[in-house]
Amino acid sequence: MKKYLVIMLLLVAIFIPGTAMATTYTDDLIPAMTSNTTPSGIASASSEYPSPSYRPAWYAFDNISTGVTNVWETKNVSTGWLAYEFSIPKKICKYTLEISHYFDRAPKNWNFEAWDGSDWVILDTQSDVTDWSTQYKKEYMFDNNTSYKKYRINVLANNGSTLLLIYEMEMMEELIPRPNLSATAGNAQVTLAWDSVSSATSYKIYRSTTSGGPYTDLVPTGVTTTNYTDNDVTNGTTYYYVVTAVNASGESGYSNEESATPTDNELDVPTNLSATAGDAQVNLTWNTVSGATYYNVKRATTSGGPYDTIASSVTSANYTDTSVTNGTTYYYVVTALIDGEESGNSNEASATPQASSSEGRAVLWVTMANGSDIDYDLSMTEVQNFINWYQSKASGGVGAPFYTFSKTPISPYTSRMDYLVFNQIVCWKVNQY
Repeated sequence: MKKYLVIMLLLVAIFIPGTAMATTYTDDLIPAMTSNTTPSGIASASSEYPSPSYRPAWYAFDNISTGVTNVWETKNVSTGWLAYEFSIPKKICKYTLEISHYFDRAPKNWNFEAWDGSDWVILDTQSDVTDWSTQYKKEYMFDNNTSYKKYRINVLANNGSTLLLIYEMEMMEELIPRPNLSATAGNAQVTLAWDSVSSATSYKIYRSTTSGGPYTDLVPTGVTTTNYTDNDVTNGTTYYYVVTAVNASGESGYSNEESATPTDNELDVPTNLSATAGDAQVNLTWNTVSGATYYNVKRATTSGGPYDTIASSVTSANYTDTSVTNGTTYYYVVTALIDGEESGNSNEASATPQASSSEGRAVLWVTMANGSDIDYDLSMTEVQNFINWYQSKASGGVGAPFYTFSKTPISPYTSRMDYLVFNQIVCWKVNQY
């Protein structure tokens, strides 16, 4: 009898409606560092304890948690930050900290932050952390559906010492990424769309009439598409949705929550949306909607969405999107707003901006600190990319410590690359032709 009771309890625990499986995470994505820039990525800190008792930033990422020497430590201050910059953007949503000795130097209050290119975005906040112990790794999880290259722990107070230290720090992504969801209300229906998760074999859709749940599983068997229309709704009722991705490893955490209120007050949608590609821009036009006060412009990099609103309160039936990258295909829809109500989406239009073929070329001459001159035959876009990198490094240290130029291979070599180190560049000149 006890055996059967245990089995029944396990089944109940597994199939509780509206409960997603426990989130699983990757191993540490930071390689075992042997310097602040090797083998890959960039470790940095607000300060480092100087020689002879050197305590650099990369010591916190060297995978050595024993002893008292391989630690990052500040120089005579009790606060500061420790950062790691990945080579490509990551969706970090878990980090760990380890302190083995000197617990009065351990972090007490801090923010875990990501750099979005202009500001530090706070992803997690911890306060009054005092229960550090030897060889004990603390783990912190949070929701993050945005990819960033650079993350840091910004310590606002420690546990009483005049110094701050961290033995080891790790960063992880979710093993199964979360989808990015959008919801559009219609007459007695809600249309859902989400981005594809490469490792997913199916998706689960959850709904609630309360923000934050508890959610009900709408399709227990799951769906294999990246869209779904919920026809089991009542006009005037607001519904809240989340989606998860599923594969053999399990189920992801919930996506962002999206809400929609179906209504029978159907609004006219914008028609004849067209998109014309230019150099680093896309020009959009559409037919006006009678009575519309504003339009919202939405964009995706996948046909069918999900779409992000890139411009709101547009008063004319045209818009130029300049926040695009040449060579990338963008998909657009437009909605109309009448008396505060938003219409459904227009037809979808796509465009792929391309660099102008008449942009011109130039010879870039770079003088290095050792007196050598190096020249490169480049497009003006490539020249501007180099200048932008240098200016970014010079103004705040943001970016890679070197700039890479690819050169035409010469037999027997299959590739040739030049790496120009930032602090070795003396000057350059541009001869356009």
